[in-house]
Amino acid sequence: MTYWFRRVTEGTAVVVGSTDRETNQVVAKAVESTDEDTPQGFVKDWADLRVTVYTDDAGTHYSLAHLHAAVKHSVSEYVRGQAHTDGVASFWSMLKCDYYGT
Repeated sequence: MTYWFRRVTEGTAVVVGSTDRETNQVVAKAVESTDEDTPQGFVKDWADLRVTVYTDDAGTHYSLAHLHAAVKHSVSEYVRGQAHTDGVASFWSMLKCDYYGT
């Protein structure tokens, strides 16, 4: 499972999304906040405790109860072994293209 918060521009809704690498299904949900409790609740609702969660290096991800691997986008690391956020980033890209009509 890979998940990621996304805020398109300041003042807009925050959306958290996840891709399941085995099923290729995507789940996205508007959330009120990007605090540490928000990803905890989202991951708890959607991911079995036996899965590995892959994220970027945002601090809110590090207290997850799941096995966790992260890439460090802050230092231009985008893939390390199985750790990457490409699937969910692709979802955001397609969603924006659909929204803007391109």
